[in-house]
Amino acid sequence: MFLDQLADFHVELCTGNVTVGGWLLALALVAP
Repeated sequence: MFLDQLADFHVELCTGNVTVGGWLLALALVAP
């Protein structure tokens, strides 16, 4: 499930269409 979300985020990032959920996932990954 997590890998699927990460893959979706990667695709959205490459297409320049990152959703709010994608940004939240990115923030969760880089947050201390």
